[in-house]
Amino acid sequence: MTTDTEHDDGTVFERAGALFTQRVHEVPDDAWDSPTPCPKWDVRALVNHMVSEHLWVPDLLGGARVAAPVPVDTDDPLARLVGRLGRQP
Repeated sequence: MTTDTEHDDGTVFERAGALFTQRVHEVPDDAWDSPTPCPKWDVRALVNHMVSEHLWVPDLLGGARVAAPVPVDTDDPLARLVGRLGRQP
């Protein structure tokens, strides 16, 4: 049996974030500059984009207005994501 808590936006978002973080930890060091199916994005750029989006969603779910997400452009997007989540898988 599922509960409302298991399906509320915050819980679903946290679980998705944890799964995403786990997947990013699995990216080999030599794959960060590899291409993705989208020709304009390599793995690092895609993860930076996902981290940028991830950083503003909690505020939005909390009812805040978000004018525009702050882009993340870093050599270590995973560290930025883990810093926001406060944990590693």
